[in-house]
Amino acid sequence: MRLSIIIPAFNEEACLPALFEALALTIHGSLAAHQVQVIVVDDHSQDASPQILERYCEQYEWLEHIRLLKNSGSHVAIFAGLSVCSGDAAFIMGADLQDPPSIISSFIEEWLRGKPIVLGERTKRDDPWHKVWPSKIFNYFMSRFVLPDFPVNGGDVFLVDRTIINAVVQCREKNVNIFVLILSLSSDIGSVTYERHARHAGDSKWTTGKLLKLAFDSVITVGYLPLKIILWLGIGTFAFATFVLFYLVIARLCGWIEISGWASTMALITAFGGIQMVSIAILGEYLWRNFDQTRDRPMFIIQNSNLKDKE
Repeated sequence: MRLSIIIPAFNEEACLPALFEALALTIHGSLAAHQVQVIVVDDHSQDASPQILERYCEQYEWLEHIRLLKNSGSHVAIFAGLSVCSGDAAFIMGADLQDPPSIISSFIEEWLRGKPIVLGERTKRDDPWHKVWPSKIFNYFMSRFVLPDFPVNGGDVFLVDRTIINAVVQCREKNVNIFVLILSLSSDIGSVTYERHARHAGDSKWTTGKLLKLAFDSVITVGYLPLKIILWLGIGTFAFATFVLFYLVIARLCGWIEISGWASTMALITAFGGIQMVSIAILGEYLWRNFDQTRDRPMFIIQNSNLKDKE
């Protein structure tokens, strides 16, 4: 087979030399029977990453890179890599060596069993608690409310075959969790367990704020959860309003209320006003995303590249 390894990278100058060394050992070891193309997508790094990539591309014939014109996030970088790769399948991994290249052969074995999507599920991870717990909460939320196939233990590596790659490139969705998009394209999913290591160097670029935005983008992309929330919120509000009105009528007839309730009226107005505002905000988000999609602006622009011609 021909395998494309796609690696999004942003300001990873401290990790790249060790990454390429580990990749070279794997490519000439467990992947020696396959043709391997490695594409590093430089997400407009501000450090020495571009110069390092240029140097190592001259050293390794299997290494290529593209650089995006602006920093667009790892999911757009992955999309960019998928759009230019030429492999029968693509393996997506990070540049920080938390997910070692040595696990790639296990993903290929699962793919050869006929699985178009193979996910990595972490059995252990060497990360600080303030990175682990937000990630656990995010993974539980995604698996519980967004996609049942989402791995509860999380996983930042996965392999997709050419059929899925072509489908993802055709979608061209913006503000998307590409992981969720891929899982929504097929229910025939394999998995490989592995241990996640500590970062080789530097700090993670993922913050809690970025994780929250990713969760919100994922929910909006899938589409059903916000509408269900509005529906059940409306039903609950209607039931509550019915109960309050029934109580006020009985209380008034029994003389328990001497003055018509200004407080209860204001409370109801406030409650309904708040619900309406939340509903309008969510509906407005859907309208905006549709508008943003119909403009058909390019998701990314490749500033420069050294993609090599293939026979």
